[in-house]
Amino acid sequence: MRVHLPLLMATLLALPIGAQENPRTVGVSGEKEARSADLIVGPGVAEVPESAAAVPEAEEEQADAVGRVILAAVPELGERKTAEDAVDRLIGLKDVRVKRLFERLVASEVYERGDEAGIVWAPVIADAEDGSGMQASLYPLLAEGEAAASEGETALPAAPPSAVVPFDELKRFRVFRPALNRIRDSLALIGLELDDPAERERAAIDTGNKRQSEAVPLLVELAEEDPDAGVRRAAAESLALIRASGGDPAATPGQVVAAVEQIGTLKSIRGLDLLDRLAADEEATPAVRSAAAAAAAQVQRHITATNWIKNAFFGLSLGSILVLMALGLAITFGLMGVINMAHGEMLMIGAVGTWATFTCLSGGQLFSWLPGLDTGLSAGWLYAVALPVSFLVAAAAGWLVEATIVRFLYKRPLDSLLATIGVSFVLIQLVRNWKGDNLPLVRPAWAGGSIELMQDVSFSTARLFIIALSIACVVAVAAIFRFTKAGLLVRATSQNRDMARALGVNTRRVDALTFAFGSGLAGIAGYGLYLIASVSPQMGQGYIVDSFLVVVVGGVGQLAGVVLSGFGIGFAQKMLEPLELITEPIRLFDATWANVAVLAGVVLFIQRRPGGLFPERGRQANLATGDEAPWASRPSGWTDALMMSLLVGLGLVLVPILYGSGTLSIDDVNRYGYFATYAICAVGLDLLWGYVGVLSLCQFLFFAFGAYAAGFYLINHGPKINGIPECLYYVMSGTGDLTAPAYLSLFENGFVSLLLALLIPGAVAFALGVVMFRSRVKGVYFAILTQTFTVIALRVFQKNELGMGGTNGIRITFTETLFGHPIMTTEGLGPFEQTRFRLYAISVVALILSVVVAKLITRSRYGRVLLAIRDDETRLRFGGYRTWLFKAGVFAVAGVMAGLGGALYLPQKGIITPGDMAPYWSILVVAWVAVGGRGTVWGAVIGAIGVSAMYAWMTSNHPAYWMFALGALFILTPLLLPGGVMSLPAMLGGRLRKAGGA
Repeated sequence: MRVHLPLLMATLLALPIGAQENPRTVGVSGEKEARSADLIVGPGVAEVPESAAAVPEAEEEQADAVGRVILAAVPELGERKTAEDAVDRLIGLKDVRVKRLFERLVASEVYERGDEAGIVWAPVIADAEDGSGMQASLYPLLAEGEAAASEGETALPAAPPSAVVPFDELKRFRVFRPALNRIRDSLALIGLELDDPAERERAAIDTGNKRQSEAVPLLVELAEEDPDAGVRRAAAESLALIRASGGDPAATPGQVVAAVEQIGTLKSIRGLDLLDRLAADEEATPAVRSAAAAAAAQVQRHITATNWIKNAFFGLSLGSILVLMALGLAITFGLMGVINMAHGEMLMIGAVGTWATFTCLSGGQLFSWLPGLDTGLSAGWLYAVALPVSFLVAAAAGWLVEATIVRFLYKRPLDSLLATIGVSFVLIQLVRNWKGDNLPLVRPAWAGGSIELMQDVSFSTARLFIIALSIACVVAVAAIFRFTKAGLLVRATSQNRDMARALGVNTRRVDALTFAFGSGLAGIAGYGLYLIASVSPQMGQGYIVDSFLVVVVGGVGQLAGVVLSGFGIGFAQKMLEPLELITEPIRLFDATWANVAVLAGVVLFIQRRPGGLFPERGRQANLATGDEAPWASRPSGWTDALMMSLLVGLGLVLVPILYGSGTLSIDDVNRYGYFATYAICAVGLDLLWGYVGVLSLCQFLFFAFGAYAAGFYLINHGPKINGIPECLYYVMSGTGDLTAPAYLSLFENGFVSLLLALLIPGAVAFALGVVMFRSRVKGVYFAILTQTFTVIALRVFQKNELGMGGTNGIRITFTETLFGHPIMTTEGLGPFEQTRFRLYAISVVALILSVVVAKLITRSRYGRVLLAIRDDETRLRFGGYRTWLFKAGVFAVAGVMAGLGGALYLPQKGIITPGDMAPYWSILVVAWVAVGGRGTVWGAVIGAIGVSAMYAWMTSNHPAYWMFALGALFILTPLLLPGGVMSLPAMLGGRLRKAGGA
């Protein structure tokens, strides 16, 4: 900072003796004058940068002296005789802290706190948490504020307040009125005369945005003489804006036209609105209108060019994130054939490890028994230390998962998928219970900066770092696998495990270290994302689907494929966003539609080329076979009769009796109705997974389709505002389109709506099945693609302009009528006449019919073909069977059953949202079938009802442990009970026979 020494000396000499000797007159209590500036002026006022060693000592002393001068002049602002002179002296200092002080005086945020505490800044005044009244948060008078959270809010310092006191202890500091007017008048222009070029540039931009004509003389001077190029340009641009808008009364018509032309020459984006107005202004002169039109065209071309450059950079940035995330997955999935659905949580562990490094080495405590270590390292050095920590912590977690779970599931890829889903749930809940959902972050200062490539194009340093980190990781991985012995062993094991073992390779150790290395790479991805994303337990969930797609598109196990597909997907998405193909009824494209288009394109690419850009060479994750499910057996007729008797007895006899006697409430009955609809959905998945060996991760999506169809029918007959269903009106009012969506007319009739609830999910499932099964997409590839389809549908249904409720979904009021009565409990009706009970009974009957249909299918010739496909599809295909058609047909049946469940669920639950389409819910359906026992039909019913009942009980009584319980089900079922509950009798009988034989 430059300080004018003659002015400074004159100011110091002009100060009263008492003001120099008594620190209390400048807001400091009981301290000696020799204290350092950060204690006299206040923390954050003279904050020392990391390069402080390069600042001359004399300049530091000057800055400290200026701070003392400013504080010493503050009391004089309240005195009639000295106030105006003090304002002039402060303006003459040309210090940014003077501007800061003036802003706080004008905002009435400066207070006196008794004789001892002096004058303070109190920007935050709020009710005390204990209800004792108003309290004020105090900061040093000249403390620097960080960026405000939003426009109009006060920018507060990063440091906590120096004190929090009752508001009645404070007295507002009063500035002499003429002096205050002088401060207001000077505040707009004071920034133009500051010594800091950044402040001058900001002030120049501000005066232009506000069209302040009084700034014209100073802007002319800055535009011509300022030594800083950025200031000169900002001043010239603001001067042109003021003159072009007519804000300079002294400007000639020629100067106005020249100003308009200069806006175009300078490519001023902030002047575009003014140019458009001038070009359309009939009162403007022809010369002005012509110049404005030409200048607007120049600016538009500049905006188009800069937007393409920015989007290309953002695409590169997004691609680098995808590559970072997919690198580890390419190893665990591509080379090892393990579907690690907890890979996203390894990313989260890396990010949490980075946060823990910052916290622990800055003196914070991670655990009550582990004291922090205040190393005094800067944020930049702490971030450097966090790199190996993030890798090692994630690698250790990966090694533990492999050693305890994955090692037993190498030949059962779909079971490894289930188990690692359970691991992800456990890890998410562990971090949530430990530190909550959002961790407070401290990032290195350089991460918030940017590098200006050209006018209006700046690249974030954090994103540039992630790109460099991604490239470095790719090079390192390629070098390790190409030039090291460890890489050679991994490649040998992945290509021919038996031969590698025969040659003396410890394949067990190779598996463990490879899995740990892949997890560690995910940790490094989390380390990079720490700079630009919030760190939360579920942060990895948003990347896992995209990461699998990157690996599959690139070619499983191919590093070059990962790089090409990762950067290609990221680049394609960001380059689509600025395109504007249509604007009505929806805008194509925006961020959401671009993402949807890329995901759909990826699905079509994989459908046409399942092997990806480069065919895989590692251990293939194949379709489930008979060897993978040795426990699978058809339940006997006695078992079917027993289970059907239990279902009818419990659902249609016992529950109604308990409800009629008052033992169960209508809410309890309603809850059992939900469970029955879930079971219908699960039966459909069991037909596909248990009998065909095809795992779908979009079953609950079809459930949601059915629920939406039922919801559309009910809101058509519910409360409306201006002819639009109430739940849609509030969402659509934000889009500006207040006409009822055309599709609602399809759902006027109840029977037609029910038919659509069945046909829509069935038709979608059949179409997906035909497209993918004809291309021989199978196994985990099919599972990943169906999960991708759920993500696509989720993002589409969240769009408000589609008129389907957006993120709020469809909500009924329960005043809607079914069976002649409102859905809500109605007085005057008997318990069995209530609509809610009838919905429960219909749900149970529908479940019984679904089981009967499933049993008929499995015992028919069609069912025998399905079992043959599961056991050996290739042989059946060579036998002349069109296996893809059989699989698509059963997929459609599964969709119809899910749609039926959803249609019955909505009137009982009352709401369906796009959140119900999230992959989590389809994964939960998989848990129901796996726990009950796949390939039995009854296992799906047992699992859905049992797990749902456990969910209801645990979320009500122990919500913090539900995810642990669910994770344990996913992990333990494949390990200990792969056949589910339905396999227990056969398993116990076998052991008893063995024991008897012994």
